[in-house]
Amino acid sequence: MKLPDEINLSNSTMSDYYAKVNVTISKGDKHMVIAGAPILYGVTIPKNAEHVSEAKDFIEFMISESGISIIAECGQNPLDPAYTDNWSKVPPELRESVQQLPGEET
Repeated sequence: MKLPDEINLSNSTMSDYYAKVNVTISKGDKHMVIAGAPILYGVTIPKNAEHVSEAKDFIEFMISESGISIIAECGQNPLDPAYTDNWSKVPPELRESVQQLPGEET
């Protein structure tokens, strides 16, 4: 079943709309309010990865035109371009295909 963007939290341009709804999670006397937000997926290369070169190749493929197409065919809405909130951690080989999130430090 395909839900409209107003419900499925898939549209990154609808942040303000999604934030109109929130849920309160309570445990004992502690309460946490979580506002609606677009679902975003992240990817990283662990510091202790055994196959760093292959990991970089995989990420490069994921954010390529072909990778984005495959992700979209699977029902996800990939961000194009890909964004980071920590530019200093982006491998130099991937920086051409990634942008710094607006408002975040470089």
